[in-house]
Amino acid sequence: MQAKPSRITVDLAAYPDLVMILLGFRLRRLRAIPALLRIGRGLAAIDRDRPEGLLAHDSLLFGWNHIGIRQYWRDTDAMLAFTRDQPHGGWWRDFLRDQQGSGFWHETYTRGGIEAVYVAMPDAPGLGTFAPRIDAVGPMLTSRERLARDAARVAPPQSSGFDIPPPEGEGGPRSGGGVVSTNESRVAYPSTIATRRSPSPFRGGICSQN
Repeated sequence: MQAKPSRITVDLAAYPDLVMILLGFRLRRLRAIPALLRIGRGLAAIDRDRPEGLLAHDSLLFGWNHIGIRQYWRDTDAMLAFTRDQPHGGWWRDFLRDQQGSGFWHETYTRGGIEAVYVAMPDAPGLGTFAPRIDAVGPMLTSRERLARDAARVAPPQSSGFDIPPPEGEGGPRSGGGVVSTNESRVAYPSTIATRRSPSPFRGGICSQN
């Protein structure tokens, strides 16, 4: 008699602030191939020398010209600290300076809400297939600000650092540099648009069935 397949689930009690992020890089022109290869080497380095707070890192393939990453982080602070440090910070600045015929996107799922951004991605995947688009400027410029906006909708109002205008160069008033310059607009999807009350995707556990 054939053995009954195992069925397991996971205990997430030790990860109350777990974050999952999906990232994608789409090659839109052949001149983007060198950038794609550099990103591939960078992803291999991240998986080999995992930064503080990174719990899991998987490579995904959405299509022949569209690669992706799925990461699980201990909490939002750990994830955002990594994005500010090298080498990620350098990659991001280089990409914003010249997309080289490529597009980038990410979607972040946290206990407090969901946020996303798409750069040079006119056919945005995921949330971008159904949620209304808005420009990623002002309070929608950064991941932290988009998540804070959603958390404020769900939680009782309270004072936070986001009540203070960010300094020059960090999303505050500036001349010319506030909006990413691309052939397509940079758009964001806060969970205040994509979903109501932003329930955590991790509440109740995640089960895996073979």
